[in-house]
Amino acid sequence: MRDKKEKKNKKVKLIIIIIRIVSLLVILGCIAVIIYRALNLDKSKKVIDNINSEIEINDKPITIEGQTTNIIDTNIESLKQKNKDTVGFIKVNGTNISYPVLQSSDNEYYLRHSFDNTYSQAGWIYMDYRNDSTLKDRNTIIYGHNMLNNTMFSELTKMLNNSFFDLSDNNYISLCIENKSTLWKIFSIYVTNPDTYYMSINFSSKSNYSEFLNNIKNKSFYNFNENISNENRILTLSTCTNLNTKRLVIHAKLVYEENN
Repeated sequence: MRDKKEKKNKKVKLIIIIIRIVSLLVILGCIAVIIYRALNLDKSKKVIDNINSEIEINDKPITIEGQTTNIIDTNIESLKQKNKDTVGFIKVNGTNISYPVLQSSDNEYYLRHSFDNTYSQAGWIYMDYRNDSTLKDRNTIIYGHNMLNNTMFSELTKMLNNSFFDLSDNNYISLCIENKSTLWKIFSIYVTNPDTYYMSINFSSKSNYSEFLNNIKNKSFYNFNENISNENRILTLSTCTNLNTKRLVIHAKLVYEENN
């Protein structure tokens, strides 16, 4: 009986040791992942800082409907020399969002690749691969991650606070492409399920497009009192929210463009 009891105790001790070792390995693995992600995000931040230090962003004041704001211009060709996928540069007023916009042959690559084409948890800001990069489509869509270190499209969440729009200049988004600067005014913002409706680009008719515009305008939790018609081209910004279970979507209409 005594031998059986000792054997049982040894088995229990062995199981406890194994559990402790496995738990330790899991903890170490989690720490390693956290460190890796932190280093990866730090590297992404350095890429952003390098771009901002090397390029010149010119702000040109303009007046739209009695409101003074700025439209941006930069040398897109110099950015293309660093990454051939560069199609533009975006700046969202009232936020720290100021990035080159890339476009790949799919919507997957820049989910996990940085401007320098290295792997990155933060990915980059990119235009839908289906879009015409010269902004001729009725709906141009730009995506970006909502990162915990406040990079990429993270600060779009500021718009969830209605007071963000107390400053009228915060209604504008500036997008510069090669040889052209454009200005867009926000008319809708909402949180939705990860569906594809707001990602529609092609419309069979003007009435079909009008219906789309009315639907996305009516979804807005904030009333911008902006008129929108099927003659308008729109810009859509999309990022994840609520632990990636939802999408924060911002729609803006083109209100001004000029050749550079």
